[in-house]
Amino acid sequence: MWVSGAHEVRNVMDRHLYKGYLLSCRPLQINEAQFQARLIITALASDKTRAQRFVDLECFESESEAAARAKDVGMKWVDENADADSATTALSGRGGLPLTPSRT
Repeated sequence: MWVSGAHEVRNVMDRHLYKGYLLSCRPLQINEAQFQARLIITALASDKTRAQRFVDLECFESESEAAARAKDVGMKWVDENADADSATTALSGRGGLPLTPSRT
């Protein structure tokens, strides 16, 4: 952990394996009161990385909210795209991600 002013920040990347994809969620502290949700979606093969996508999302008041949003976006993308033949192409930048804020 490190301390930024009077605020303690975990500065930890949460990683989740989900249906053969690695979701890496690491919020970025923008200022004392905001954390940007950030996500890396990685398509894994048996011996190497097949494709990777970096996604910056909206900001939240807490690090845990930002991490949860990143995980939700990643899981939604995998659910909607993993079975498609073009999932690797979509990961490399041609496919869409659900980037519109949806705090439910």
